Amino acid sequence: MVKVFRLLFASGLLMLVVACSSDKPVHKPAPTPEVVNKFEPQQVWSASIGDGVGNYYSQLQPTVANSTVYAASRGGEVKAFSLKGKQLWDTDVTELKGHKQYTVDGSARLSGGILAAFDMVFVGSENAQLFALDAKTGKLKWRTAMPGEVVASPSVGEGILAVVTNNGHLVAVDPQSGNILWNITLDLPSLTLRGKAVPVISNGVVILGRSNGSVSVFSVKNGQQVFSTRIGQSNGSTQLEQLADVDSQPLLLDNELFAISYNGSLVALNLQNGRTSWKRSYAAYRDMAIAGSELLISDRSSHLVDLDRFSGSENWQQTQLSYRNITAPAVVGNYVLVGDSEGYLYWISRDTGKFVAKVDIGGDGLYVAPVVTDKLIIIQTRDGKLIAYKRA
Repeated sequence: MVKVFRLLFASGLLMLVVACSSDKPVHKPAPTPEVVNKFEPQQVWSASIGDGVGNYYSQLQPTVANSTVYAASRGGEVKAFSLKGKQLWDTDVTELKGHKQYTVDGSARLSGGILAAFDMVFVGSENAQLFALDAKTGKLKWRTAMPGEVVASPSVGEGILAVVTNNGHLVAVDPQSGNILWNITLDLPSLTLRGKAVPVISNGVVILGRSNGSVSVFSVKNGQQVFSTRIGQSNGSTQLEQLADVDSQPLLLDNELFAISYNGSLVALNLQNGRTSWKRSYAAYRDMAIAGSELLISDRSSHLVDLDRFSGSENWQQTQLSYRNITAPAVVGNYVLVGDSEGYLYWISRDTGKFVAKVDIGGDGLYVAPVVTDKLIIIQTRDGKLIAYKRA
């Protein structure tokens, strides 16, 4: 049975679900592009992360810290591996003492993370829990109830964890104790995307893309809003046209902030003077990437776009993956990597935008960007495969 992805509205949220080929998709995905590999990607090792995330919306992504790979499944398994693929520990948070009362049908519903910092591993859940595990042993350090679902990874900086919940709370948490330092409530439109942007912490502020189409800046000390600027606009008569969410994590480089909305614009903002350096008509909900002078986006039509970050001018656009639900981009040397919903991983030239190599990973599809280290490319599939390829 061929799988395609479509977008549905449910309970006021935009949800990503898998449908059978007999169901009509919103857009017909482009056929799998034929690629003549200029090199053959080499798999180094693979492992299993429980049942993965299944067909659920998820932002669970592996992370690497201190020569260790951390990954998690929706059900509750969190695992650590060496860079050679040896499993170091395995913790199932549903088996932690006293946690069963926070599960739904036995599932921890992990969805936000993973973040590794302070010798701990942090991961949030749709069951409104934030976990901190010891990075070396996997033992629980603390668990804190959040005011809503945690579907985006926490951020760390300036001595706090910044956590955003799906019902519109921005929360600062003490990373050592799990105590909530401050909690502010953000206005939400009546209709939003399922996801949330990962906060950015820098120079005493928390920068957050919001569901109302704004990018807002808050004080690290007390959560007080410093300023806010709107980049996404609700326009049109359909529900999709009215969505203005900024779900892609803003990118901060020096004093330049790059942000993109689902139904609005891609902008470059100068944080020193608050002025817009440039603005272009692109729409996306995946995270962006920066490599040198290039800004890379996977737009909402699954087009991969390479822009000059100083001017916003387009270098190239790869459209052969239209509506294949590609991941956010990752940069590996002279290549850009994206995966798609059928489980193909593509190497694309940064110079030309043309395909260089393709590998069929399967695993019910790829849903988050590959994680790149000095020697490895690490991929997590929907069915819980964790695969490491040699960096080309």
